[in-house]
Amino acid sequence: MPKKLIPDFLFDDDVEKFDPLFAELVRCESGRQTRQINLIPSESVCAWPVRKVLDSPFTNLYAEGYPPTAFVKKNEEQLSDVDFNLAHFRRYADRRFYKGNAYVNLVEAICRKRAAQCFANQRVAADQIWANVQPLSGAAANLAVYEAFLKIGDRLMTMDLMQGGHLSHGSQFHMSGKRYQIIPYGVDARTEVFDYDEIRRIALENRPKMIVAGFTSYPWAPDWAKFRAIADECGAMLMADIAHPAGLVVAGAYPSPVGYADVITFTTHKTLMGPRGAVILTTDEDRAKKIDTAVFPGEQGGPHMNNIAALAVAFKLAATDEFKQLQHKIVANAKLFYEELQRLGLRISYSGSDTHLFLIDLKPLARKGKPMLYGEPAARILELAGIVLNKNTIPGDKATAMASGLRIGTPWITQRGAGEAEIKRLAELIHRVLVNIEPFVYQGVTRRLPRGKIDVTILDQVTHEVDELTRTLSPSSERFSGYPHYPFLDETPEQPLLVKIRGERAQAFLQCLVTDDLTKLEPGKAINTLLLDREANVAAEVGVARLESDQRSVQRFALSAGPQRADWIYKWLCGNADGYLLFEPDNVISKVEGPVAIERIAPDSPEAQILAELPALDAALIGKPAAEIYGQSPERFAVYKPFFVGQYALADLVEQPTDRVEFKWEQPETGLLRTPLYEEHLRLGGKMVPFAGWEMPVRYGSTIDEHNAVRQNAGLFDVAHMGVLEISGPHAQDLIDLVVSNYVRWFSDNISFYSYVLGIDGKVLDDVMVYRMHVDRFLMVVNASNEDKIWAWINLVNDGKALIDRSWPIRSRMQ
Repeated sequence: MPKKLIPDFLFDDDVEKFDPLFAELVRCESGRQTRQINLIPSESVCAWPVRKVLDSPFTNLYAEGYPPTAFVKKNEEQLSDVDFNLAHFRRYADRRFYKGNAYVNLVEAICRKRAAQCFANQRVAADQIWANVQPLSGAAANLAVYEAFLKIGDRLMTMDLMQGGHLSHGSQFHMSGKRYQIIPYGVDARTEVFDYDEIRRIALENRPKMIVAGFTSYPWAPDWAKFRAIADECGAMLMADIAHPAGLVVAGAYPSPVGYADVITFTTHKTLMGPRGAVILTTDEDRAKKIDTAVFPGEQGGPHMNNIAALAVAFKLAATDEFKQLQHKIVANAKLFYEELQRLGLRISYSGSDTHLFLIDLKPLARKGKPMLYGEPAARILELAGIVLNKNTIPGDKATAMASGLRIGTPWITQRGAGEAEIKRLAELIHRVLVNIEPFVYQGVTRRLPRGKIDVTILDQVTHEVDELTRTLSPSSERFSGYPHYPFLDETPEQPLLVKIRGERAQAFLQCLVTDDLTKLEPGKAINTLLLDREANVAAEVGVARLESDQRSVQRFALSAGPQRADWIYKWLCGNADGYLLFEPDNVISKVEGPVAIERIAPDSPEAQILAELPALDAALIGKPAAEIYGQSPERFAVYKPFFVGQYALADLVEQPTDRVEFKWEQPETGLLRTPLYEEHLRLGGKMVPFAGWEMPVRYGSTIDEHNAVRQNAGLFDVAHMGVLEISGPHAQDLIDLVVSNYVRWFSDNISFYSYVLGIDGKVLDDVMVYRMHVDRFLMVVNASNEDKIWAWINLVNDGKALIDRSWPIRSRMQ
């Protein structure tokens, strides 16, 4: 295929020249896919012949409508007579709304025929199968089927989403759940497999208009004959959604619904390994006409003809013996995979699988007295290690966010050549990560948030073993250099470390990791300080330089370390920036501030030159306990900082001050105060009543009446009695974070947030609104009666005199 068929008078450059950013992103994604193990069952590698046609001139066309009926009824051999078919097209035209679609008609008609041929079986011949290949996705295909055969409000019986159903099968958040009355069925609570007698009972009791048999995470193949019998008995249509196992069906590795189901939908980019899209099949010509109308013009406009052309090639690949052998290997690998995980002690949900996917139940990993490990943090940490999969609900789960399962599929790795040795190795790596994650849960703004952390050494080891495995699976790949953004795969030889650290939280991040106080560091200046590891031993002496902030007030630092532990330090920095590393014993929930970007810099860069002026770094300190160093050089530790990694090891050594003031407040006796609008309130007829030490107007008989009037209508308020404090300066965020319960660095300019000002024992001194005007300027609005109290407390903290932690009295604001 020529590189360019038509000269492009606007942009004739390659993407590398015209848009280097996106050329780089494509290169990086190619490298990521090569250097990670993909276990997502709904993803596969689209074959090169398919991708070449996907990038074809057919992408330039609009083709609203369908091929001529005469084309649709021909077989592929007849459609291959291009000359005659073009002559037919010129004489009779077609059902398209645009001209210029002579070849498009052949492409779509051939794609339909190849789809039918792939799914023909001993029950139904290819010429009895009608295919619509235009749906842009599986969800769109399902909606088109519902639209063709259901009315709004009809009963639609589908598998429970929490137990293995799909979003487009009736989720309350999806159009299907909003349009139709959803009747769910699920698995037996004890066996975790289908109880067809129970499904029959539900169907007969509810008499749905349509039953959907199709699943996104249920790992067992269904009994199509039983579903057919149930549908017939209750008078329902049967729709089979085989989005996941379509490729397995073609290969005979999964039972085919063709001949049982009235309508079949499937996606084309999962086990079928084609381009992204979907297909609808039926064996009834009248139903086919309704489906065509529901897809276009009912749901979509112009089809993606380059996608349909690529799909035709994918169907040709699917008809080969090699493809069919691959599908059977995918199923065999999945069985081997879950059996190996079971041998290692993990529980497999649904009691196993006979398809391309299975699910791990994380609940049995819970340890006494500790939170359980949920799917979200497990999947995130596995991805950091180079193993990509997804969290998934399993029977018993109540909310997607708190899913306790991991879904694993074998299409991608089987395509890459994985066999018994690779599968067993992968199972061991997954098990090693899961049993070493320390889970925790904290309360977010709207719900509980499951999280987890892991030791840096384990994460590093697993990541490198995954990388070795990917090289085994792609030994001749030239794309390994295309994944530069993940530090645990960094291949820089053992040499001194030079990095730049930037972001709005860059200073806060480093303050958590080094022993000195960087707030004293001026731009263009550098110091040597200590970096401690999880056991509070010296990981290294490092140089840190403050660089000038950019125009957006993004803080920038440079850091240097010697070659002895440079690789470990780089990963320690990056892993703590990501937030998934254990950094202290018995301290899981605390976080090192972040995120920040960490980038390597050249030895001759201006940033590195600032660090070069420092005294030589002392490698002899590496491995020594922080307590030992503190005993010799206490000045190297800013023990008054609110926190730094390893600080706990100095608890018995730090001489705590005795002059910290414990804040106590007694409200002064004053008469009622008046705002500047007092006389105006009287003139307008306001009734003045005491409120928070002020005389304030009311117009109703009670506070409740006053509030209801405002909430149901509108109100104009005199807020002159409220206290407004300004907190400004380079350490404003640090001070506010010390005294309020929220996290100020979440918020950007011109944003406000509600929070509490807490005293030393966690008691609320007042609730406040904080407005961020700029990174170094904030306004705090306090209640009228508490203005003096909050003013006194914040100033006491700001002066460094307040006792803010009884267990560590020296702890204070930044000096």
